[in-house]
Amino acid sequence: MTGPPPTSGTRSRRQSKTAGPSAPQTRRPALRAGDRVEPLDGELVVYDPDSGRAYLINRNGAALWGCCDGLRPVSALALELTRTAELPYETALADVEAFLDQLERAGLLAP
Repeated sequence: MTGPPPTSGTRSRRQSKTAGPSAPQTRRPALRAGDRVEPLDGELVVYDPDSGRAYLINRNGAALWGCCDGLRPVSALALELTRTAELPYETALADVEAFLDQLERAGLLAP
C-alpha cells in the first residue's frame, strides 16, 4: 500500500451530516495494536504479524499514521495533511478518507 491516490471527490455538507460514523467530524480512526512499524526514507513499512504481510506507507500516509490515535477526527487528519503536503483542504479530506479506507481494507485499523 502506498497511500491514497490524489482524488477530488468529497462529501457535500448535507451528506457529512448524515453520513454517520464515517463523517469527518465523528470518525476517529485508531490503529490496530500489534503491528510492527519501521521508518524507511520518510515512508513507513508496516508488518502485520497475523497475516505475514508488509505494507509500504508513503510520505503522506506516514504523516497521518501517528495521528490515527482514536482521538482525532478525520477533519483534523485532513488539516494535518494540508499542512504537511500543502494541499487544499477538500483534496486533503478526500485523500485522508481514501487512505483510511485502504487501512481498513488491510485490517490495520482498530475495530
